[in-house]
Amino acid sequence: MAGLYELWRDPGRPPEDPGAWLCSATIITTRAFDELGHRHDRMPMFVEPACYAAWLDLRRTDPTAARALLVPAAPGRLEPHPVSRAVGDVANNGPQLATPLSTSRWRRYRTNDSHRSTQVVAERNDAGG
Repeated sequence: MAGLYELWRDPGRPPEDPGAWLCSATIITTRAFDELGHRHDRMPMFVEPACYAAWLDLRRTDPTAARALLVPAAPGRLEPHPVSRAVGDVANNGPQLATPLSTSRWRRYRTNDSHRSTQVVAERNDAGG
């Protein structure tokens, strides 16, 4: 998936202070389409392996050239699956957030609160990514 990161050091803090650094990251998204669009309105953009070096080249600063490296997911590359509601709380973090819910737990969520069920999009292992 395509993303950006930034590292920033607070000049007002001592150099040895680990709290002086702010590390942030984001996933670049686009409007969802096909079978994903009815589950969530956004989906991640991708940088294909042949473009990794260009994407990671720090000398590239032209936003138009960077955007040209982004592609939406090809049909079938992403597969939705239900996940815990914990994914919706920014205080939560970790790989367990992407673990698919069991069928019985998903049915319970849908029965009790179908309009607020949470979905996650995972890249399929067989899609070459």
